[in-house]
Amino acid sequence: MLRQAYGATVGWGVDATEGAWEVVDGPDVAENRRRRGAALVQLASVDGRQHVVRDPDATFIAVGDFPYGAGLALDGADHDGTMIEAVAQALRRFVAGMRTIGRGPRFRGLAGGFLDGSASLHANHDRETRVR
Repeated sequence: MLRQAYGATVGWGVDATEGAWEVVDGPDVAENRRRRGAALVQLASVDGRQHVVRDPDATFIAVGDFPYGAGLALDGADHDGTMIEAVAQALRRFVAGMRTIGRGPRFRGLAGGFLDGSASLHANHDRETRVR
């Protein structure tokens, strides 16, 4: 959905259970763009920083929070800072969602809209103790 919302040609993600994955706009996306973006998301997933790379034909934006990461490739290099920051913020929210869902069985119910008593207790405990 983020790829479509921002008109990106490719989107990538890395998570603890599924590993790396990619969503491509179509079969004609250049292989070097796909490899470069995937590598940037892997880097972001390890170092936890935001990365922006402007190539003549694409702008790559990636964010991470070990072991999770996400990124998009936008066509062109002429995107302003406001657009890049908006995409980065959306990617950060996406990564935070992956982290929450990937925390284990007690949080899996939250992803589907189901919250049982046990998960509620754990979620409250985590909030009170500021567990990330």
